[in-house]
Amino acid sequence: MSALVLLLLSMIGMGIVAMYSMHMKNAMQGLISNSCEASYSINYIDYSNGYVYLYNSGPAIQLRSSVEVLNGNKWVNTTVVPRDSIFRIHSSDPVAILIMRKGCISVVRP
Repeated sequence: MSALVLLLLSMIGMGIVAMYSMHMKNAMQGLISNSCEASYSINYIDYSNGYVYLYNSGPAIQLRSSVEVLNGNKWVNTTVVPRDSIFRIHSSDPVAILIMRKGCISVVRP
């Protein structure tokens, strides 16, 4: 009987941990996907040779880390992406994660 009670308690505990984990995952997903959508207009172009290529059709973007912006026919390292410019970031997968200076996060997917 005591083994059955312990099994029931452990299952309840695992259920609570699983519910908390799912709640945190959903909260973080909502924070990441909605934090910058209204302010910035970043369009996905392509993923090639370890780079995600993007286009900024909105206002200038100020980033915490540098990206490469196409200037003429050269890629220039900068933390500010001007309006109407193509830029790229080094990435191991086709998803781009941009952290703005103001702290919001933008995730751009194909």
